[in-house]
Amino acid sequence: MGNRRANNIADARHARGMTQQELGDAVGAHWITISKLERGKIKLTTEWLEKLARPLGVHPSELLPDFGHMLAAPSDLLSAPKSLRPKYPPPPPTSLVITGFAYEPLLHAGDVVRLLPFTSLAAKQRKQAEGKLAFDGATVSSSFGFLHPGKKRGRYDLSWFGNRVAENVKASNIYLVEAISFKLG
Repeated sequence: MGNRRANNIADARHARGMTQQELGDAVGAHWITISKLERGKIKLTTEWLEKLARPLGVHPSELLPDFGHMLAAPSDLLSAPKSLRPKYPPPPPTSLVITGFAYEPLLHAGDVVRLLPFTSLAAKQRKQAEGKLAFDGATVSSSFGFLHPGKKRGRYDLSWFGNRVAENVKASNIYLVEAISFKLG
């Protein structure tokens, strides 16, 4: 895990000059609960995000952790040495608009996600993409998850915060999440 923080609650609280006790009083919770939320010891649900955002004066998505380390950076991967670059230029990224609530608290209705086909990367670059946020476009209930090698060669599993959401997905059905544009308001 390194120095990654569970979320940005403490930063927002400090920016407002609030103590954990003051934030707890504002949302009707004990300061220990606030401490546990800040450290990721209590699950940060959509309900908590909305409840905490009001007194902190921020959009709920601002309380989420920085997912930048989990997103693919195709421009970085594609600037690899020539021997690691794909033989053909990658197709342009596609975008999708989130329409429901299945991906909360990370994604909300109206958010736009830019996707890059996983197969546009060379094999060694695919290895670098492991652990990044990806999208399985193969099933009716398409899923977002963090990319991990599957049991079979050329297949991958996706997990969403500890739960496996897709298994043995073909590389041709996977899209890396390149960027997320959050809808504000």
